[in-house]
This record gives sequence, C-alpha cells and structure tokens, in this order.
Amino acid sequence: MIGKPSALALHLVRCLPDLWTGYDAMDDFPEFHSGLARQAMAQREKELCGLVDAVVVSSSFLAEKLRNHRPDLAVIRNAFDADVLPLPRWEPRGGEVFGYIGALGEWFDWGCVAALARSYPRADIRLIGPCLIPPPHRLPANVRILPPCPGAEVGRHLNEFRIGLIPFRQTPLTRGVDPIKYYEYRAVGLPVLSTTFGEMVTRQGQEGVYFLDGSGGIEASVAAALTYFPDPLQVETWRRENSWRHRFSAARLFL
Repeated sequence: MIGKPSALALHLVRCLPDLWTGYDAMDDFPEFHSGLARQAMAQREKELCGLVDAVVVSSSFLAEKLRNHRPDLAVIRNAFDADVLPLPRWEPRGGEVFGYIGALGEWFDWGCVAALARSYPRADIRLIGPCLIPPPHRLPANVRILPPCPGAEVGRHLNEFRIGLIPFRQTPLTRGVDPIKYYEYRAVGLPVLSTTFGEMVTRQGQEGVYFLDGSGGIEASVAAALTYFPDPLQVETWRRENSWRHRFSAARLFL
C-alpha cells in the first residue's frame, strides 16, 4: 500500500506489474507544496491512481477530487486505537478544561483559540503537542502550550478534558482532512468543539459536535458543549464501529 505519491512509488509499481498495489490517500498531498512542485505532485498522484489496483481515500473531499482519476475508489475514514484509549469515565467531569492534543502547525487557528480564551477566562485551555509554528501574537493567560505526550498518556489527558478542541483554519490543505482527533475525543465521550473545515463540515448537527465559528457564536457553542453528557451504550457502540480494527475489516472487504 502506497501512502504518498512519489517518483519512487511510480517506478516500483511499473517495475512490479504482478504485485498487488494500492494507494491510500489520507491527505491532499499536492497542497503541501507550491508552484512547480505542486504541479509535479498532482501529476504523480494522477498517474498513480491509474496504475494501482485500488485507491482508498479518507474524506469526502478527496473522494470528489480523485474520482475523475479513479471512479472505483473507496472511502474509508479514519478511526481511533481502542488499545490505547480506554473506556471513558462516566461520572460528570469537573472543571472547565478545554483541551487539544496534536501538532500545532500552520493549519492551527491561533486567533480562534485566543477568542475562546477571552470568552471563557476561567477555562483552562491546554494545547498538548509539538509547536511547529509559534503563535503570531501573545495568548491569553489561560492558554497553556504543553509538550508532546507519549501515546500511552493520551487517555489520561483526555480524561481530564471537559471539551475536546479541533481549531483548524480553513485552507486548501485542510479541505481534505478527516481529523483523527475527532475520533479520539468521541471515543472517550467528549463533546467536540471544532471549526468548520474538511470532513468536520459534514458533521454539523451531529450529537456532541459543536462549532466555534457557528452562527450562534463561541459562547452559545461552548454553553451547549458544557451541557453535553453522552449515553454510555451509544459511546460503546460508536467505539466498536469506529476502531481501527473495524476499519481494517472494511478495508479487507474492499481490497
């Protein structure tokens, strides 16, 4: 299975015609580049889609984009690791800890986080992960940038959160993103407070999902998220249907 278009990938597929091959498009790879490099990556992706035996994409946008190159592609969305994230605590969570776990890159919406912090000055906003691009301005005092945590500690951090954050900017790169954080937050029963980008756009109106840039404003979305408490049976069903084990089973049926 090829995870990224490249000259080497194309060469190997052409040199090994009897070997089964597939392309797993989890991002809009040309958008990581600019100018001639972007054009070259787009051309390699197009060629790869025509050569491999199967194409799998992780979001609706990627499916729409690549279907012209490969009409029989399959959409298999992201998931969470049930072996890493335990069943959630079912007692009400105390405090107002709004948390994010993941890289802080060019896609991260620092302005949205600052506005959230100003709207809820008593909230403890924790951003846990590598800071690839520092914030462009001074953040409110209730925003803390914490170092990356090992995978084994992700569950502990999530159990301290009251709300899970996904504040991504709307960019050509994030149009094709189905964030794994969404699955991790839902797997432990957290309400998700996101911006409208990528595959999250398709989850408007979904139970437990609220939007920082929604029509009601930040205050209304946070207030609704703070009143959310999941049904344990629904969460356990959701975990079974959205684990990587379940996704791999679906992938085997297709591949």
